[in-house]
Amino acid sequence: TMASAFVAGLLGAAVRTLPASALAQLQATGFTVAPDFLKPAEVELIRSDMAALRAEGRFSAAGVGEASTNRLDGSVRQCEQCFLFPRVKHCGGGDQAGRTLLYET
Repeated sequence: TMASAFVAGLLGAAVRTLPASALAQLQATGFTVAPDFLKPAEVELIRSDMAALRAEGRFSAAGVGEASTNRLDGSVRQCEQCFLFPRVKHCGGGDQAGRTLLYET
């Protein structure tokens, strides 16, 4: 698709991997920071996708608790979610170039 071709041009032929230190932090803490992992144009594509999904009403309030007791509780947290995976189920809407970047990176 045109989005795939555009993303391929952004990514080039190089495959990026996280540095060993970032992987170790991810395993130890559940998150990591990888400065400059994405190019500014890639960040903008993802930002555009999220803005379009928000404008389309695809975000919803996230609850707290296990599946059977899940409830909204603003005193615990205020959070929104928008599922992007699995791709087959959540591929519509938004800015497809940004989503393609996420799916193909």
